[in-house]
Amino acid sequence: MAKKISKERQAIRLSADEWILGILEDQGDLVERDRLRDPMEQLLWSHAQRLLQVGLSVILENGFWAKEEREGYRETAVNLGVKVELYYVQADLITLWERIKKRNTNLQEMQMTKKELEEAWQVFQPPTTEEGQKYNLFSSS
Repeated sequence: MAKKISKERQAIRLSADEWILGILEDQGDLVERDRLRDPMEQLLWSHAQRLLQVGLSVILENGFWAKEEREGYRETAVNLGVKVELYYVQADLITLWERIKKRNTNLQEMQMTKKELEEAWQVFQPPTTEEGQKYNLFSSS
């Protein structure tokens, strides 16, 4: 979805997964991959803010699993004077796993195990109607 929107809107798409894959020697090294996640997301967010300040459109392709995380990014972007959109793809755990298995066949994509998905699912906080009112919220399945 992010790739499609990026092309339609001439936006810069920043994906931590892609950047991590570019520097990770062994994608099977989950410890190193996980260690790189937060620093890479913060680096890309800093870069995104500079791009937004000069008037470019940016798509952050993060998971944004937690409401607190989404809110922090939204507040910063609003303070920069930009409009924030949130795209939420609603799916149950079984559907997500089927999509991830299909994505996992592409070695150019970040691989995810079923265990990792299940752990993330436990902490996922879907956007509420109230939260969606703070954004231009787009939801699909």
